[in-house]
Amino acid sequence: MFSVTKTGTFNDENQDSNTQVGETITYNISIINTGSEPVSNIKVADDLITNQSLNNTINYASGDINTNSILDAGETWIYSATYNITAQDIMVGELENHVIVTGMNPDGEEEMNDDFETVDLPSYIIEIEKLVLNDPNSFAPGDQVDFIIQVTNRSNVAINNVVINDSYNAAELTFDPSANLAADLGNDNEWIVSVPGSISTIIDFIPSGGIGFVFVNFGIPRTFMGDAIKNIASINSFDDPEGNSTSDPNGPVAELPEDEADVIVDQDPAIFCVEQL
Repeated sequence: MFSVTKTGTFNDENQDSNTQVGETITYNISIINTGSEPVSNIKVADDLITNQSLNNTINYASGDINTNSILDAGETWIYSATYNITAQDIMVGELENHVIVTGMNPDGEEEMNDDFETVDLPSYIIEIEKLVLNDPNSFAPGDQVDFIIQVTNRSNVAINNVVINDSYNAAELTFDPSANLAADLGNDNEWIVSVPGSISTIIDFIPSGGIGFVFVNFGIPRTFMGDAIKNIASINSFDDPEGNSTSDPNGPVAELPEDEADVIVDQDPAIFCVEQL
């Protein structure tokens, strides 16, 4: 009688918290004789390893104390193997693996036991886009400008607590909290004025492959004399499914993007337009 335990560890070779093709998983397989009789002819089968066609093998590491090639009572044999991660594995976001171990008891009867192991393979790709919702031909000093900020989660895992920052020049745009209530705009949370010229809000949850969005409203001062207004939205941080933040030293690592919407204001009320980058 024996038990089988398989563990897998993702090897983040470049320490970027993202899974890349060619990085590896190290598997350890522990076989323990839990009975009182020896088990001979131990065989370890793992299709994931042996079918990869990369000359990977399951290697005996330790445990045969008396080197008799028999799993004696009380012995624990350890095997190890390395798996090379593929693009398909990353698309799925995790890798489930099954190992089967067989052996022969003293009566000549085959015994079998197995174990499953699933290893998460995170990959974080986040995009942000800022767009103007108003009629793009109607902007002049004194007008209101409505923006939508759209965050696309192209990661293979969900992300939580996505902190969005919106930076603006107070001489070019005015922010009125009463015109930006979450209930009115459909946001997850209220916009908070963190420092003059900067506001922030949070999207609570975006599933893998999903889109989250928030709205924000700004006013163009009647005293504004320029011809262009730059408004930038960016992602400051987010949490992985386990609650680790990109702002933490040991949290996930990802490029935190930004996007700019440039509003062009024509001082001639007969001609107005907007340019979005």
